[in-house]
Amino acid sequence: MGDNVGDTEERAAARKAAIEAFEASGGTYGYRRITAVVDVGEWTVRDIMRDEGLAARSAKKRRRYSSYEGEISEAPPNLLRDERGKHHFHADDPNEL
Repeated sequence: MGDNVGDTEERAAARKAAIEAFEASGGTYGYRRITAVVDVGEWTVRDIMRDEGLAARSAKKRRRYSSYEGEISEAPPNLLRDERGKHHFHADDPNEL
């Protein structure tokens, strides 16, 4: 891909190490992590990745959770209202409606 004919010995070693680190990560490491793994400067790693066409894979977008399974049924009757439609909050005994 890249033209690495003019690479110095040091640059060729850096190129090999950066490519190996990228492949070992499964293509997920970007230039920052490769720079941390390989003892080479940031711009050297950027140049190597650009020359070789290496780009980190990004994570898939997740779908939002939805519990929808079909048509929505009618709302259940409100048990806290009496026959006149008024709320009834009085309880004869504790913990009972």
